[in-house]
Amino acid sequence: MAELNTAEFPQADKLEQVGRTVVAVSQGKHQDVEIEKFLHLHSRGRQGRYYRKAAETLGLLENRRNNSTLTPRGAEFAATCPDPASQTEFLARCIIEAPIFKNALRYIGDERPTEEQLKKWFYNNYHGNSHTAGRRFSTFRNYILETGLVSFEGNRARLGRFREGLLLSTLPEPPDLPAPGIEGSFHSNLPGMPEAKTNGPRDYEVDSELIEWANLAHWKLVISKSSYLRTEKKAGTSNNKHIDLFAERGEDHIIYEMKSVDPQGTNLEAQVRKAVSQLYEYRYRYHKPNAFLCIVTNYKMPEGHWLADYLANDRHIAYEWTEDFETFSCDACSGKLLGPFSPG
Repeated sequence: MAELNTAEFPQADKLEQVGRTVVAVSQGKHQDVEIEKFLHLHSRGRQGRYYRKAAETLGLLENRRNNSTLTPRGAEFAATCPDPASQTEFLARCIIEAPIFKNALRYIGDERPTEEQLKKWFYNNYHGNSHTAGRRFSTFRNYILETGLVSFEGNRARLGRFREGLLLSTLPEPPDLPAPGIEGSFHSNLPGMPEAKTNGPRDYEVDSELIEWANLAHWKLVISKSSYLRTEKKAGTSNNKHIDLFAERGEDHIIYEMKSVDPQGTNLEAQVRKAVSQLYEYRYRYHKPNAFLCIVTNYKMPEGHWLADYLANDRHIAYEWTEDFETFSCDACSGKLLGPFSPG
């Protein structure tokens, strides 16, 4: 494991207050003293700074010269997590992706340690002084237990909620030059197009997807579908910042694009249009011409909607939905298009 800076270890022990810190910034409290006052604490800004830094560790805030602003993920949290249960669920997702927690959760999944073994692992990876290590461990323990990410069975720790978020492997980011296979790159250029920039991945697309990735429903679609594919279809799953979910079973491959839609379906058409273009592009640029294509949403498309026929019969793209993030459904036309990956 790469060595972690002590600043990556939160020292704000109440996870609920981390969430309230994000709410404070969303309401114009940008400085540590203002945040602390919002939290009803009194330490001349010190506690405000601790909670602000914890929110930064979880990817919810950015700070420059004591001026905190929301990240896309922080804005999503402030806008869509009104109750404690949804806040805890959202923060669990953030914890999984923070380096110190991700490493610890993988260790727990692999080793099923006792609490003393977990504490020893933590101390070995915390490079601050021994006086603060105990307090940092207490905070760390509070976070993983409060969110349900870890529980103790007997005297041993075990992974709980969102286990799939740790099992999902990451596709390597494609290099600039094309190479065969899913590990290869996007094609550098299309005929007749100007030379592509070579200073990294396609930033324009990544930027446009930041808010979608920040969306908790989107993330739950990814991990729940991945869990379903691993468990029910015995398929290998992976993803990266371009492809929401890639699955393979034997010689068969499928590319999924997850789109969160509102209950009324007001953004359904816009989300599907975006997904269609992404799926075709990814299948071409990742050199998987025979891959199945599928769009998954968190609400069912209205009966008789023209998109169902368009996707299945004109675009040959399957459509699935789930409303409980456990079971997945599709109509008969999509079931035929999904082949061995059909949930039917």
